[in-house]
Amino acid sequence: MKRSGVQIICRGVAAAGFKLTGVDVQVVQDVESSGVFLDRAVEDDEVAIVITEREIYDHFVADKGVQWKQPALPIIVPFPGPQWRQEVGESHLIDLLRRAIGYRIKL
Repeated sequence: MKRSGVQIICRGVAAAGFKLTGVDVQVVQDVESSGVFLDRAVEDDEVAIVITEREIYDHFVADKGVQWKQPALPIIVPFPGPQWRQEVGESHLIDLLRRAIGYRIKL
């Protein structure tokens, strides 16, 4: 089955902007409660991209090393909170490349 959908998982303030795009937005109260929705999105055969807050990504994907059946799909893309740090973008790119090609590279 072809994956083409986008799922956004975030807390209230960020959700308002995403809702304007018409994309499916799952609003969560806190990081811990987002795990259920993240699991559902990853297991959904229609979802190709999951966009989530950096804090949610770090809690469930980066820090805990959560693994799902199909590690390459969907692509999970974190977006920064109100305090943007330049190194965030590069570390996520390195992680995406590692998942896609199977080993870590230096940029």
